Amino acid sequence: MEGGDYLKVHETGRAFAQELRFYKEAHSAGTPTLLQVFEEKKALLLSGVTGEPTSELAPEERLIAHRQAGQFLRQLHEIPLNDTDIPLNDALLSRLESGRKRLGPGVPLEELQELIRQRNLTRNWCHGDFMEHNWLWNGTIYVFDFEHAKPDYWLLDLCQLNSRVWFIDDTLKQAFWDGYGRRPDEWEERFLQLWTHLWALQTRHWALRHNDHRYLEIAETVLCRYP
Repeated sequence: MEGGDYLKVHETGRAFAQELRFYKEAHSAGTPTLLQVFEEKKALLLSGVTGEPTSELAPEERLIAHRQAGQFLRQLHEIPLNDTDIPLNDALLSRLESGRKRLGPGVPLEELQELIRQRNLTRNWCHGDFMEHNWLWNGTIYVFDFEHAKPDYWLLDLCQLNSRVWFIDDTLKQAFWDGYGRRPDEWEERFLQLWTHLWALQTRHWALRHNDHRYLEIAETVLCRYP
């Protein structure tokens, strides 16, 4: 993939505002540099990079990339954050209730609700779409596409990796946690598994509404892995 500065135009004001906020408050090494803002066009001029898609790397290089991804995400999660929003526990529980209304009353959320009530959770800066399609590798990892970035619970950054990559290749999961510098405890593992299932249900719902066969297949595959 060729480098070079590029203009990123957002379809929605929400995505534009979230990405702009990230570059103003949480920009770090290994990400594009914000060069110019075009408010009326909802566009950002960003620096580019030369690199290869992570999913196409040779096995050993892909392991290194996942280790570096863990390092990158730990650094992102540790960026100081002045959180003035409602308590995260309340926000997550409200999100679950909204999901139940959207997906239907038969969605099993009770265990996830109980887990959330067991700990006092706090927000960290999160990418929001942390997957290999948003990484390039040229000896070091380069992460882009921050239109979903916002303060959130850190484990939510890992649902896609957990369901779409690590389930297939556990060595990539281990490499990531080596880079992150710590492994999840039993409570965190269970939370990630349950929220991964919820992510798949929501993705299937979205795919059906938008007639997106690719994401429907992804969601169905994940639901088979995390029934």
